[in-house]
Amino acid sequence: NIRSDFPGGWSGDSRNGFAGLEIEAESLAFQQEMRALLQWRKTAHAIHDGQLMHYVPEAGSYVYFRYDESQTFMVILNQSEQAETLDLERFDEVLKGRRVLRHVLSGSPVNDAEAPLTVPAHAAWVLEVE
Repeated sequence: NIRSDFPGGWSGDSRNGFAGLEIEAESLAFQQEMRALLQWRKTAHAIHDGQLMHYVPEAGSYVYFRYDESQTFMVILNQSEQAETLDLERFDEVLKGRRVLRHVLSGSPVNDAEAPLTVPAHAAWVLEVE
């Protein structure tokens, strides 16, 4: 499965992943989210030129930050089979007491600023720190 052909672009393919035709809803949603993330990335200078701070993985979750003078982004990868709760104080070297975290694509907050952050199983979040 790792080396299976990408659907589309070849004669005889019934599905076309390049054009988004005849692909599963889950695949199409992933493709649209990835496209939006790559477009957002063009405007996120801290992602390109900022500092990197990463933390030792704990309980299946890996967290790193990209930041500069004006932007801070937190990336959380939870490969665990269950939701993981993160104590944000662990990351105060970068957070500096800030606790408002928003998804970079939707702008929606992901946490209550007074509570620990709960990350769903198998989640990959890119968050802006405010």
